[in-house]
Amino acid sequence: NANQLTKSEGPDADPRFSPGGKRILYTTLRGGFPEIWMMNRDGSEPKFVTKGSQGSWAPNGGSIVFINDNQTSMRDLTTGKERLITPQAWERCGVPAFSPDGQRVAVASRHLGNIGIFLLSLDGKEPAPLKTEEACCTPCWSKDGKKILYQTVNGHIHEVGIDGKGADQLTFGADVQHDARYSPDGTMVVFCRAPSPEGPWQICVQKLDGGEDEFVVLTKDGSNLLPDWHADE
Repeated sequence: NANQLTKSEGPDADPRFSPGGKRILYTTLRGGFPEIWMMNRDGSEPKFVTKGSQGSWAPNGGSIVFINDNQTSMRDLTTGKERLITPQAWERCGVPAFSPDGQRVAVASRHLGNIGIFLLSLDGKEPAPLKTEEACCTPCWSKDGKKILYQTVNGHIHEVGIDGKGADQLTFGADVQHDARYSPDGTMVVFCRAPSPEGPWQICVQKLDGGEDEFVVLTKDGSNLLPDWHADE
């Protein structure tokens, strides 16, 4: 029962359900430049939010983090005020995500050479790198804030504690997997897979306690990227 929600002339991507599941934040290209828009869950009432891409909700739904000019900013949705939250020396930041308590943001950056994930405290404390064995990106927090999903540059999904302990590879094979997201109850992950970085992409679901080949394919063709879970489903 796939249903197209957006009908703009430019491509639309990076959908993120609001914490209550009634709205969707997404990125669209307008005149060749990325913008963040918001719409109702059924695709109605689309409206411009700000310049940038890869918007992600705060747990209370009152603000978002997003990427603009390769930096990470936060925007208060009530006042419209924005502020930079990554150091200006950081380069090519991407896919920021709020922690469940709303006090930290995980974001990927290349300012040390290889891409890695960093944990930023919104109170201004020193950013802490997520300790992983391989270069990685696209972080996603677990519901309890104790673990993070990420993808490696080799194209596999891993899970690790925010202290760098308990690392576990979740997907395997010669194909490419990335953009993993926990289910609301934390028992499954949804992710994208393709035979090569060029696609064609599929969206898949896998139980966290299942075998490495035990996943369900939800989509068969097309450019299926950056999936997200509804808060109640």
